[in-house]
Amino acid sequence: MLWYNLSKGVIIMAQTMISLRIDSDLKENFEKVCDEIGISMSTAFIIYAKKMAREHRIPFVVGYDVPNETTIAAMKEAEEMLKNPDAKRYSSVDELFEDLEN
Repeated sequence: MLWYNLSKGVIIMAQTMISLRIDSDLKENFEKVCDEIGISMSTAFIIYAKKMAREHRIPFVVGYDVPNETTIAAMKEAEEMLKNPDAKRYSSVDELFEDLEN
């Protein structure tokens, strides 16, 4: 439904309220990002809803990055090192780099 405001000369669309539940940490992080870019959370959701309505799809890829073979091998190596009680341990990054340089 549209309304025309004679005094301002603009068309005003009827609005409705949406309520949703999200994790409090997610809300906090989302609000922080919105503040950083200068928009409200409502505006961010409206941007998302308009894009989705216009494109008839979720406007981004939903999924996760699959690690490549090198990364998988490094992850497996790290898991094995954690299981090995004799593996060298470091108490700081500086200590690690010092050992690497020697």
